[in-house]
Amino acid sequence: MLATFNDGLPKAGADRYTLLWLEKGTVDRTIRVRALGGDGLKDKGPVETRKLIEDPTGDWSKLFGDPLVFRLLKDN
Repeated sequence: MLATFNDGLPKAGADRYTLLWLEKGTVDRTIRVRALGGDGLKDKGPVETRKLIEDPTGDWSKLFGDPLVFRLLKDN
């Protein structure tokens, strides 16, 4: 179920999803993690959000927030 705070809490039996966009660093051993909720989703409900995510021509950089960067440490 996709929901917003305005929609209220999901029902106990509703399907739940955590939507993340993972990007592997090409050179620097990092992973960038972006959570759903970028500027392109302001004032969008669950149905509109799902359509935007499923649109193959959509611009995900507007749907997901700024990345958190995690760096893989070298083994000791």
